[in-house]
Amino acid sequence: MSCPIWQQSHEILMTFAGRALALQAGAEPEELKDSVGACLLCGSCEPACGMGIQTVDITLKLREALNNGKSKDDLPQVQLSRSTPDRAVLIPDTALLKNKDLLGRTLSLLDIPLAEDNGSDILEAFENGRRPISGRVAAFYRELSGMRKIVVSDGLFKRYIRAVLPGLEVIGLGEALLRLPIVRSSLRPTDLYIIEARAFNADFKRCLPFYTEVRKQTGCIMNLDLQRIAIPTGACCKAEFKSRSAPESAKQISWILDGRSFDRVVAETAEDIPLLKKAVTQPVMHVAELADGETL
Repeated sequence: MSCPIWQQSHEILMTFAGRALALQAGAEPEELKDSVGACLLCGSCEPACGMGIQTVDITLKLREALNNGKSKDDLPQVQLSRSTPDRAVLIPDTALLKNKDLLGRTLSLLDIPLAEDNGSDILEAFENGRRPISGRVAAFYRELSGMRKIVVSDGLFKRYIRAVLPGLEVIGLGEALLRLPIVRSSLRPTDLYIIEARAFNADFKRCLPFYTEVRKQTGCIMNLDLQRIAIPTGACCKAEFKSRSAPESAKQISWILDGRSFDRVVAETAEDIPLLKKAVTQPVMHVAELADGETL
């Protein structure tokens, strides 16, 4: 199974399939609290599901139920402003926002501005089934409504923004950077490239051909399993629910590294880099740093 919880616990109840079976048998959300809290929301179960079930959305609904219905605001009805061809923006995660040097390189490469509001409080509430401050969500999306393209470094935001503003192009930061020839051409056949799993799995049908083409052109290795589903590191997970079965990032990274031979690691998210540096002796870098021409 592609589920990271299954890989570490081998307990079917900890997976989405297990939760679904339990709910069908009459289980209450409170009885599934451990399973719901353990989920990384990586979306690896969605591409593997032959019925096209939106598993992440259902898990988020269960988290809302565990908050006694005190969930996030209903998705706002935002009136789209007229977008212009050059309007694009980057919404960084907290780790990228704190790394000023890396953030500067990224913005320079993409040639787009930084969002005035990165919505980290909204994303955290969304991930944990909580309600943001009244009116906060609608105000955030009104600011984005005039954009043509939004680049996000946390793939969970891709899922959420597309639900509210379906007419916009929302892509992951790694994909946006790999579209640049100066970045893509710097990947080597001996590189292990760590895709941000939330962004990839949330848009699997469109992302898979893109990353397959990158892999063919560069020869690099990627953190994809045999079903071509992205294996998450778990670093981006910010679940507040306490779970005895929550997967350990160190074990996730061991799963990714197992059987792979490489000379350098390239990661799409800044949050993965410290964990990867602890796990390997080879150089570790962010995808934006490929454009520097450094021979790490």
